[in-house]
Amino acid sequence: MQVDVNQTLVPSYSKERSFIERATRVVEAHLANDSFSACKFAEELKMNRMTLHRRLKKLTQMSSTAFIRHIRLKKAAELLRTTDMKVIDIAFAVGFVHTSYFASCFKQRYGCSPSHYSRRHETPVLQIQ
Repeated sequence: MQVDVNQTLVPSYSKERSFIERATRVVEAHLANDSFSACKFAEELKMNRMTLHRRLKKLTQMSSTAFIRHIRLKKAAELLRTTDMKVIDIAFAVGFVHTSYFASCFKQRYGCSPSHYSRRHETPVLQIQ
């Protein structure tokens, strides 16, 4: 799972791309941890919190907190598409404690509720006549 970063700004071989990939891996490693914060994120990357914030803002136009939420929501969307897990279980699996906040963030990002999103991505069942 990678953050959508403008290819012209961050070439695939660049140290910036490498940084984004490493940051993504760190967030994914702590996905279910609802107390994983921007401070802990910075610690994991061996950076100052403000340095991390500025670097992420420059590369992705997201704050550290928004970056973490972006990765969580992206994983939630993947789980909704590929599993039959309940929305509440997915919310907890990606680090959201409050399902209403999860649903609100998800709707803001994907334009529909998590349950509607999962129904849209169901594979049709073939009916034999």
